[in-house]
Amino acid sequence: MPEVPPDIVTDVAALPALATGIGGLTRRLVFDHRIIGENRRLALLHLLPGSAIPAHALSAPVEWFVLGGEVRVGDLRALGGSFVVLEPGAEATVSSEFGVRFLAWADGPVSWLDGGVRRADPYGF
Repeated sequence: MPEVPPDIVTDVAALPALATGIGGLTRRLVFDHRIIGENRRLALLHLLPGSAIPAHALSAPVEWFVLGGEVRVGDLRALGGSFVVLEPGAEATVSSEFGVRFLAWADGPVSWLDGGVRRADPYGF
């Protein structure tokens, strides 16, 4: 237990789950850094079993902490308790056979790679 409790405590489970326009993906926006002059997002993402985030390219670093389940980025697999770092410029398809819940820190929006299909950014940009 910390000697000094934190100044801000967020009950992430109580935040509204927002539809993303990507089948099987919901987002709870934990903190939108625009209010402090930075273009970053901290979000809790939940991908249902058998769902995927279509192919996209990253404009900036994205870091995840996988809380539970399993997630694949291309052919690489991460399980609950794992950290995942996606580099700027990386191209990725994200999927989960069994479902996953992960905290995501994103420093910039994604660009979709599937021929101009319009959809919202998974991280809330």
